[in-house]
Amino acid sequence: MAAALLSACANAQASGGPPARHSSPVPATSTQPRPAQATESLLAPTPLFDPSIDLRAGPVAVPLELRLPSLHITAPVLGVGLTPKNVMDTPMGSPSDPVWRKVFWYRGSGIPGEATTSTIAGHVDDVLGRPAIFARLKDLRPGDTVVVHDTRTNVDLVFLVTRSVTYTLKQTSDPAVLAQIYGTGPVNGQSPEPSADGVAHLTLITCIGNWIRTAGTFDHRLLVSVAADRATSILSIDCRGAVRTLTRRAPRVEGGIVVAPSSFGTFAGDLIAPDEISGTIYAVGPSGTARIVARSGLPHGGDIGVESEGFVPAGLSRRSAAYIADRSVPGNPHPGTDSVLELTGADLLRAEVQPGELIVATEGGAETVTVGCRQTCRVRHIAAGPTATHAEGHIVFVPIAFPYARRWAPQQP
Repeated sequence: MAAALLSACANAQASGGPPARHSSPVPATSTQPRPAQATESLLAPTPLFDPSIDLRAGPVAVPLELRLPSLHITAPVLGVGLTPKNVMDTPMGSPSDPVWRKVFWYRGSGIPGEATTSTIAGHVDDVLGRPAIFARLKDLRPGDTVVVHDTRTNVDLVFLVTRSVTYTLKQTSDPAVLAQIYGTGPVNGQSPEPSADGVAHLTLITCIGNWIRTAGTFDHRLLVSVAADRATSILSIDCRGAVRTLTRRAPRVEGGIVVAPSSFGTFAGDLIAPDEISGTIYAVGPSGTARIVARSGLPHGGDIGVESEGFVPAGLSRRSAAYIADRSVPGNPHPGTDSVLELTGADLLRAEVQPGELIVATEGGAETVTVGCRQTCRVRHIAAGPTATHAEGHIVFVPIAFPYARRWAPQQP
């Protein structure tokens, strides 16, 4: 197991203050986690720190700021490793040292913004007992915004608070609690592991509760769980190039996005977009309001779920065809074939597909459904591509089939 819970509390004894005012982190076990690899991050295409720096080395400057808008807090970030006691470092200093207004990103956790767990700690008070940077961390509420700002590029990664929970010191030695703080990889002495939901997670942590003079620390730790904001911003661009924001709070979507025709029930004229993580198909209206069109019922998750869409045009015939790109992604569970897949008009008619219906395919395996909407919406499975398929982009319809495409496998109605 990796380092146990950090202290994030003042250490006055080490800094020359009253001897009773010191912190006592939970003891760690002997396994040393592998550090983050200082790789290119989502923030900028350059490493956050020198990759040759060992996890046992002292703090290093990283070009990040942590911003908590609801608390009016902006804090520089230091990259920290492990102390000789195998505990996450939380640097301290004299009462005037600026360290009390900084936060500490654990380099053994994930790089902020990557789809794993990153850990950031901060002191609750200084050596004189005065409020430090995380004194008001307890005031964060679910839905509050947390921003990691790259000072090199001015790029912001936006997260939302999902929950706050308090643990006793004894509870913080529990492997399940440690996994919430650091992620399962570092807790098991490994590199950070991808999150199960494909979302970037961030843990903010500090001390809380009552000061135990005999133990020289607080009796609880406050853990604030934060996840990347899944919201999608949708903007319109008119013929003169003027840009207007329709919404910044649409559900998370990606892939082939299309506008519904007049025949698509109450969703006519809406922007129709898929979410591969949940397998849900959404509609966003001109006012920015989002509604669920249908749940695809297909396998879902990162690089798996619904990705490609297209509306069946009028005039569908046996000579028509639908096409989708099968991207080559070596090493992926769906590595692709670097080709174009085809569903012939004959296949579509045999599956009783109608003009005006939406065809949706998954990224992994091109599992394909039609969605038809009138008063209500109906979802039908009609085809599947080769298991290796890694489908991307829109589904395109043409009036005359090409001779060299690979075929989807149609399913009989």
